Formats: sequence, C-alpha cells, structure tokens
Amino acid sequence: MENSENIDETVQSLQAEIGDALLAVALGDVRSLEFEPTYVREDAGKTWDSVEEFFSDNTQKEVFENIAAEAYFETGEGSARSPLGRLRFTVRHYNEAVIVIGWRNSSTVLVTLRPDPEHIPSTIRVLESTLEVEETE
Repeated sequence: MENSENIDETVQSLQAEIGDALLAVALGDVRSLEFEPTYVREDAGKTWDSVEEFFSDNTQKEVFENIAAEAYFETGEGSARSPLGRLRFTVRHYNEAVIVIGWRNSSTVLVTLRPDPEHIPSTIRVLESTLEVEETE
C-alpha cells in the first residue's frame, strides 16, 4: 500500500506533535478497499462508551469503505480533476472524534483524533511532511 514505508515515522511525529489527542492511524486504498490499521492507542474508545466499538477492526473497515466510496465517487475524484485541483485533505468533525483524511490518488491515510479542532492543522502539517500527500501525480 502506498505510503506504508513512512507510516511509523508519521505515527511518531503525530504522537510528538499532538500527544494524547491521537487515537488511531490507518492506511487505505480506495480502489481495492484494502484497509490497514497501523496504530490504535491502547485505550482508544474506552474513554467514551459510545465509541468503544468504533475502534474494532470491522467497524473501522466499514467506516473506511463509506468514506472511500463517498469521496471517490461522489466528488468525482475517481474520474476527473476538479478545477480547484486534486482533493488533498478532508476533515470530519464528530461529537466524539475528528477524522483527518489525507488523499494521494487512491491511497488514503486516516487519522482519528479526540474531538478538538485545534489539532487539525498540526495533523495536516505532519501528513504533508511525512507522507507527501500533497503530491498526487
């Protein structure tokens, strides 16, 4: 999977930058729907009863498939470029978590954070520098 060689560095950089706000990191491929959790904080989900199930492998895969299908097909990223350029990042801010998604062609990296938007810019900076998600060709 694209970017997998740098994922350990990415996780370490995210831990250093945002600390306990980091809950999980995963790599995915939109075309094949392959999904690989690469880091899940040991107590992720145990803080809130309502999201404990979110960190199960099956639920994570289901969430990824929904995100991948929506972004890849509905935004047209699979077939054409937007006049604004390629999609680089999307952010989903829920009551119990924030998910930052970095897009690089059909490969994605999903970072799950505590629901505090102050960590979004730092997360994007780390992803740009460690995984080069801004390069789409």
